Amino acid sequence: MSSFRVGRREGPFGLDSRALTSPTAGSGSRPGGDESFTIGGTATVDGNDLKIGLAEKAARFATGDRGTFDTSAVPDPLNARIAGTFQWSRQQQEDLLLETTVRGSVLQLYVTSIQIRTAGLWHGKKSR
Repeated sequence: MSSFRVGRREGPFGLDSRALTSPTAGSGSRPGGDESFTIGGTATVDGNDLKIGLAEKAARFATGDRGTFDTSAVPDPLNARIAGTFQWSRQQQEDLLLETTVRGSVLQLYVTSIQIRTAGLWHGKKSR
């Protein structure tokens, strides 16, 4: 099982009124500090079930791709198609996930890269 939690809003980000896209902004900035990755569950090593658990903060926030607005339903709410616009990552780190002994030797498993990217269609809502 894994999860990701975001504790604050990012943005606002400007819109390109001609192309109806949300341009890249804030790339490489540090996240707000509340964004965290959690990995948990059970790993079977040499026939033994071992609990694993890791909770680490995101190290980087980026807006690497553009979100495109879907105008096909106008005048109904405007939807946004997102393909990785917002990204949180923790890369080039060595976070210990599991340590155990197997037949007299120490086995250590590390997580060295985690990335979360938004995707899909975000449904717009009418504002008052």
